[in-house]
Amino acid sequence: MPRQGAALLTPALEIRLDWAPDRLDELRLNLVRELDDPDRVSALPYTLSAAKFTLLRAGLQQLSFKAQGEVSQADYLHGDLRETLVNLGATVAWQLSPFLALELRYGFNDRQSPQLGAANEHVMTMGVSWTP
Repeated sequence: MPRQGAALLTPALEIRLDWAPDRLDELRLNLVRELDDPDRVSALPYTLSAAKFTLLRAGLQQLSFKAQGEVSQADYLHGDLRETLVNLGATVAWQLSPFLALELRYGFNDRQSPQLGAANEHVMTMGVSWTP
C-alpha cells in the first residue's frame, strides 16, 4: 500500500572522493544525504545524512589492512525522533598461500537517540577461505 499524505521533499546528494597517494594506500570519503520514504505503512520516513571514511593499505608481504569509520544521522519526518549511528571497523587479511586466506575483523556499532536510548555492540569475526 503506498504512503498517503503530503509529498516529502529533501535535497538528495551522494559524493565519493577517492585518493591513492601511492600503490599501497587508498583513502575514500563518502558523503550521503537522502530521503528514505518506505512503502510500508508501519515504517517512518526519514532523512539520512552520513559520512564514511575508509583507509585501505595493501602490499605488506601478503597482508592487507582496512580501517573505516562512519557517522550517520536519521531525522524522522513525523515527530522529534532523531537517531545517530557510529560504526567503526578494522580488517586484517593475510594471504597465507595462493589458495588459503585468513581474515580478522573487528566492528564497533553505537546508536544514540534521546527517544530510543543508547545501544552499542562489539563484534569480532575470523574467516578462513580456501580457493582451489
